[in-house]
Amino acid sequence: MGTFGTIYDIGHTSGPILAGILIAQLDYLYAFWIMSAILLTSIPVFMVGVKV
Repeated sequence: MGTFGTIYDIGHTSGPILAGILIAQLDYLYAFWIMSAILLTSIPVFMVGVKV
């Protein structure tokens, strides 16, 4: 449970930090495109890693 909690908390904190960095360096449009690309590439990784 500790490992799961740590990963969960890292996800919650890294999202706003990454979005803030992208928005400050680029623009809102590009930040959303990059975030959506990260999400779409993580879906196959999740599907392979989780056995249903």
